[in-house]
Amino acid sequence: MQEQFAFMEENIPLRRLPDRVFFTFFLGGMAKALVEKIGNYIKSLYGISAQLRPPDHLHVSLQHVGDFPRLKSKYIWAACRAAEAVSSKPFTVSLDRALSFTGRPGRYPCVLCGGENPATFELHQRLAVAMRKYGLKAGFEFNPHMTLFYAPISVPLCPIKPISFEVDEFFLIHSKLGQTKYETLGRWPLRG
Repeated sequence: MQEQFAFMEENIPLRRLPDRVFFTFFLGGMAKALVEKIGNYIKSLYGISAQLRPPDHLHVSLQHVGDFPRLKSKYIWAACRAAEAVSSKPFTVSLDRALSFTGRPGRYPCVLCGGENPATFELHQRLAVAMRKYGLKAGFEFNPHMTLFYAPISVPLCPIKPISFEVDEFFLIHSKLGQTKYETLGRWPLRG
């Protein structure tokens, strides 16, 4: 991992919408097609015409690093050091229900959640400890989920046939809010 981030110089103009930086892991393999199928099914079931999240954006967020009017290399450096300090084995995630979270009126996130995913919680907690060690804010509360789409109505809890996928790495992502663009700032394999 590089030590300096020349692309994040202080003279970059402020954006109207902030730049978001977060740790995550992505949906892998055949599970993408299953998630798309479930998303379309839920949309048709409730008459929702919202657009599904792009397949390459399907993820479970682990920790929020921050929202910034412009990226600052010191936060990225600290986040990368924290990630390097985390050790975890690869694990399987299972998502078994869909529902809407509370959102802005007319824009409710419809998500997939999982029941028992202890390894996901463990990785989240280890990242939180490491982030705080490097001076970053980190939360210990966690509700792992994957956003399918944003809808004008709220979708009630709906059990689904479980979707399982392997997680063998996690990422630090720069999201340009409002542009549906993700840039990978770092990735770390899970080796235990």
